Amino acid sequence: MHSGLDSEWRMTVTIVNGEIDMSNDDDLVTALDCADIAVSYTDGEVVAQNTLSFLDTDGGTSRIRLQTLVDFMHDWHTTQVMPFLSIEAQSLDTIGIGLTTFPNDVTDSHPKPNVNGTGGAAIPMVCCFRIDFQTGNPWPHGIGRNFVTSIPESVVNKSHVDVTWANNIKTAYDTLPIDIAPTHWQWVVLSRRFGGINRASAVIQPVISVTIPDLRIRTYRQRLPRFGT
Repeated sequence: MHSGLDSEWRMTVTIVNGEIDMSNDDDLVTALDCADIAVSYTDGEVVAQNTLSFLDTDGGTSRIRLQTLVDFMHDWHTTQVMPFLSIEAQSLDTIGIGLTTFPNDVTDSHPKPNVNGTGGAAIPMVCCFRIDFQTGNPWPHGIGRNFVTSIPESVVNKSHVDVTWANNIKTAYDTLPIDIAPTHWQWVVLSRRFGGINRASAVIQPVISVTIPDLRIRTYRQRLPRFGT
């Protein structure tokens, strides 16, 4: 989902057996020593894909370094996030895209195992919970966000999620900067556009905090997959 913010996790929803859409105008903007990591999961009918950005603090990003990041993020997502999702959700591949040059260096988490959530039955996958990533710079260029879906029915009260469940999701992201530090990758927000125009290169801003704007359940629009001509 692209809402006009130039620094957010991008979520697309596609019919299973369709292509996972990795394309976006922003992806034409280089980000030195950075990579996008796309984690995806499915309920068997639709696929949710979220992208998070990282800076290689060792510099000179290589395919080996990218693979290290992909493997770490797949393990992080399956152990820290998936347990709070519905049992109907199953993780899929985690994909890494190098952003220093084009064409992109791309790798994935295969053959790492996929896992299911442990919660009960889910509300529809079009319903999601928002979590924000703060860099200390004002909206919109310094804020990222994520939309978590496959929310268990048991944590829903009308149009809101339970505060304990929301804080569990927040805690998973709160610990990410510390957990990932030994890999020498840093969680960042990339600003690729300004005034509706692509930047020459992305502005790289470290994430300093995770916030929950509210407990409301949101929805996102289902988008058709885009195919190259």
